[in-house]
Amino acid sequence: MKKNMKRSLAAALALAMMLTGLVGCSEKQNDASSSGVPASSQSASGSLSQQEKPSTGTKLTQENILNYPESAASDFESIWSKEGRMIVSCTSEDEVVVVPKKIDGDPVIGIASAGMALLPARAIVLPDTVQTIGDSAFNGCEELEYIHLGSGLKRIGDVAFNICPSLKQAIFPEGMEVIVQCPFIFCHELEKVVIPASVTTIPNGIFTPDDSPKAYIVTPEGSVADAVAAEFGIPVQRP
Repeated sequence: MKKNMKRSLAAALALAMMLTGLVGCSEKQNDASSSGVPASSQSASGSLSQQEKPSTGTKLTQENILNYPESAASDFESIWSKEGRMIVSCTSEDEVVVVPKKIDGDPVIGIASAGMALLPARAIVLPDTVQTIGDSAFNGCEELEYIHLGSGLKRIGDVAFNICPSLKQAIFPEGMEVIVQCPFIFCHELEKVVIPASVTTIPNGIFTPDDSPKAYIVTPEGSVADAVAAEFGIPVQRP
């Protein structure tokens, strides 16, 4: 009950912020694979059902979360921006939340501030259509272990992964440009963050070694992320 109230408050806050300032911001058959991960399929009617829950003890990995079907579109509240839809709240209880590529026929292009906060998910998969992630977008997702950011991402906002203590890694795609401010706060289990040379703006760090003592950055020599790592004393590995 408390969690639902928190989500409602986060959604209301995100919606208010979007309306005042953000711009441009079927039934499904789930056949279990040999590994126990549900496969995605679509009925003749084109409608999608609720995601099939993985069997007890299914081990999630950064790779196999991509095999899960899209979560129900009805679990997402979105508003129209200039080029598509921004997710402003999510009520999914799926263990792996897979954001749909389209809602009501329009592409999903972003996650608004606090748009997917306080979810119980162990993994979240964003489609390649998502270009922006707002401030505190995944705030308080305490069970979140894996995130797939998609190939279209360009910008991630302030403290996007605030209080995600179970998160293990994040891989920013080639073509990513802006990391606004320290996206990983209180991410105690964070191990690896991959940052391409295309990222040219990191004004206020990535994470702090005190919060994420096991974490290191994978980035090319001479990149902006390489310089930030040196400034904050963060270990670096080369791609």
